[in-house]
Amino acid sequence: MKVALTFAMLCAAFAPHVVTAADVRWCCVAGMKGGDPEVSELDKCNSMIPHLNAEDNDITWSCVEHADCHTTALQDGHADIVSLDSGDLFSTSRLWDSVPVLAEDYSAVEGDEGGTSYHTVVAMNADECTDKTTLASLKGKKACGTGYRKTAGWRMPIGTLLKKKIMPLVDNDCLVNNDAESAAAFFEGMCAPGVALEENIGSNTAIGDKLCSSCKDPNAETFCVKGSEEYSGYEGALKCMIEDSGDVAFIKHTTMDDYPWTGSGKTAANYKLLCPQGGCVPVTDYLACKWATVPSHAVVVNPAMTGRGVQVNIRKTFAAVQLNADFNSLFGFDRGGGPNVNTGDLVFKGSAYRLKGIDDDMTGFMGSSYGQYESLAAIEDNDCSTKGVNKDELTDLVEKAAEKASDDDDDDGIPSWGIAVIVVISLICAGMLALILAMMQYEKKGKPLFQPLI
Repeated sequence: MKVALTFAMLCAAFAPHVVTAADVRWCCVAGMKGGDPEVSELDKCNSMIPHLNAEDNDITWSCVEHADCHTTALQDGHADIVSLDSGDLFSTSRLWDSVPVLAEDYSAVEGDEGGTSYHTVVAMNADECTDKTTLASLKGKKACGTGYRKTAGWRMPIGTLLKKKIMPLVDNDCLVNNDAESAAAFFEGMCAPGVALEENIGSNTAIGDKLCSSCKDPNAETFCVKGSEEYSGYEGALKCMIEDSGDVAFIKHTTMDDYPWTGSGKTAANYKLLCPQGGCVPVTDYLACKWATVPSHAVVVNPAMTGRGVQVNIRKTFAAVQLNADFNSLFGFDRGGGPNVNTGDLVFKGSAYRLKGIDDDMTGFMGSSYGQYESLAAIEDNDCSTKGVNKDELTDLVEKAAEKASDDDDDDGIPSWGIAVIVVISLICAGMLALILAMMQYEKKGKPLFQPLI
C-alpha cells in the first residue's frame, strides 16, 4: 500500500500542469510598462480580469508575470495564454506547437478581411528620403527597431536586406547569431531591444553594444531590454527616430497614425517611407511601399496544456466580453476612428479595434507568410563556420570532444532492463493522468465515471 501511495505521489509530482476549466493564466511580460499615466502590463491585465470572470464560461482568469512570455513560459507550464507577434507565432509553433485562439483586428470597419494582417514599413526623415534613395542607402545609418527578431522591427527588414544581398551575411563569430552579426557590420548603430543576451551574441559584448547604441532607457535594468526599453515596440522605434537617436525606423503601417504626436514638435508629414524597390513615398501610400504583409498579433495557447474544450470557451468569453463597454474602453476597442488609448501596447496592441476568434492551426492562420519565416529562419540559423575561432581554441574543442567520446565509450550506460522499467512507469503515469482528466470531465457534467456502491 505504501509503495502504491509513493508511486502515485511521484506521478502527481512530475505530471505537467494541465489547464482545466477553472484556471487560465494570462502571461504578462515582466518589466513591460506603458501608457499615460504609466502602468505595468500586469496592472493592465489585472484590470480586465473582473470582466473576463464575469462571463459564465467555466473559466477562472488570472494574470502572472514572467520574462519569457514570448518564448518558453507556456511551454514550461508557467502560464497558459499570451498575445504574440507573427515572428513569435512562427518561433513558438516550431518550439512547442502553439495554437492561435484569437487574432487582433486592425480595421476600424468590422468585417474587413484585411483587418487581421498588417504591413511592415521602413520610415525615414522626409528630407533624407528621395526618389534616388535605395536600400543600399541604409548602410552606415542608425536604425531603430521594435525588438530583436520581432516581425516589423527586425525580421522583415533585416531578412529582406540579407536576401537581396544588400546586407552581406557575416559569420565571423560562431557564438553570435548571423543576423545580429550582419546588422552590426551594416549599420552605424541600432536600437534592437532584446539582442544583448548571451543566447544571441555569446560573449561578444561589442556586437551587443553596437546594436544597443541608439537605445535610451536610463535604467540599467531595462536598457535595451525587449518590452521594457523606452524605445521598444512600434511607438518606441518611431520615438527613437523622432528624437534623432536613429535615422530609420522599422515599424508597421499604422504606427504613424497611432503615435501621440502632441509635444513632439513633429508630425507624420516630416517622414516618408522607403520602398523595397527603392525610392520614397508619403506615409499614407504604405500599400505601394510595404516590405511585407504578415498576420496580425494573435493570442495563443499550448495545446499540450490547454485542451480543445477550453480553447472554445476562451473564444466564447472574448466574443461576449467585447459587448461590455467598460472592457472595450480599457483597450480602445470601442474608439471608432478615435485616438489610441492603449499607447503602451499592453496585453494587446493599441492599434487593435477588436479581437476575432480563430479556430485553425498555426500554418493555416499564417498562410503563405509561414513560408517566408521559414526562409528567413534558414538565414538566421545558417550553420556556424570555424571563422573567427583561433587555432588554439579549435584544438581545445577537438580535444574535449575526443575526451568526451572516450568517456562515453567507457560508460556502459543504462541497462536494457532499466530502460524497460522507465517505459512501463511512464506509460502507467500517462494512463493515470488520462483517467483523472476523464473523471474530472464526467464530474463537471454531473455524470461520475464510477458510481458509488452504497
